[in-house]
Amino acid sequence: MSEKKKIKVYLAGAFVPYMTYLDWRNYVKERLDHDIDFYDPRKDTNQTSIAHFVYEDLERGVVESDLVFYFVTGVGDVGAAAECAFGIAKGKFVVLCVNDGVRMVHPFVLGMGKRVFIGLDAGMAYLKNLAKYGLKDEYTATYDTMKELG
Repeated sequence: MSEKKKIKVYLAGAFVPYMTYLDWRNYVKERLDHDIDFYDPRKDTNQTSIAHFVYEDLERGVVESDLVFYFVTGVGDVGAAAECAFGIAKGKFVVLCVNDGVRMVHPFVLGMGKRVFIGLDAGMAYLKNLAKYGLKDEYTATYDTMKELG
């Protein structure tokens, strides 16, 4: 019997601290790294010049990932919005995870989300269920997450 392939998630969003973590991606990866493969643009892309990181983030990161997980920490991040739009153009789906306390999400960004969660832990619960069921059973992952979150 073959081992189930891990899903790969592109971590889009501003480079910002989260609780005691230097960046929210550290928090996510610490908790879900054993279930999911992540593309982290801070570490997986050469950040030394725009010629590198725009191409690598999009062509390597987004294209090679199964979905884009955008942690929204404000009205909108132009780079993350571009990553989401590129992902949709390449047939990926976008999960928006809106940080607690964000008072507005730009309508352009909100319209890109196949799934929208409030709070990083809620978004992570969905990712964990998606890893459990796989992309072909995304519907079950969504409804299990809804039950868990109450």
